[in-house]
Amino acid sequence: RLAFFLVFGFILSGGLLYTFNTPRFLIAQIAVSGVDEMVANEVQTLAEQTLSGTYFGLVSHAHPFFYPKTQLVGQILAAFPQFARVDTSPEGFSVLKIEVTPRTPVALWCTGTGCAYLDEEGAVFSEAPLGSERLYYQLSGEAIDSKRLKALLSFFAQLENKELVPLQANFTETGTVVITL
Repeated sequence: RLAFFLVFGFILSGGLLYTFNTPRFLIAQIAVSGVDEMVANEVQTLAEQTLSGTYFGLVSHAHPFFYPKTQLVGQILAAFPQFARVDTSPEGFSVLKIEVTPRTPVALWCTGTGCAYLDEEGAVFSEAPLGSERLYYQLSGEAIDSKRLKALLSFFAQLENKELVPLQANFTETGTVVITL
């Protein structure tokens, strides 16, 4: 009886592994939404690389039930800091849907070497091209947390309501903020 159950278990396991690795049960297409086509192609390439491996040489990473979701999302966020959020979900057995939410710039964080976009959470996420200084507030100095940033942006809105145009804010080591109008 023991030999029968071992053989039966081995055949059942082999059948399941075979089924998990057949092409019709693997992700064959990756659909990326929320970004332009060029960036979507880069995300797709990264996802294909992540899905190309196997677990212990037995089960493909491209299986819709076993794909490495956390690793995939982490790699995409690490490679594309301009993304605020990445969601993945399988659609059927052959399509993996990747939805990207880009960060929205609210200000520029400027240093001596240039400026980068800053989102409402205080994350600096990509280099800003020259000329962006006219479109966003310029912040510099010591790091700022999201709570202080939201308060500062609210204060800037109040200044604009009084027809004062804030251009820059510099955060000093002592905790004060110097605003240039």
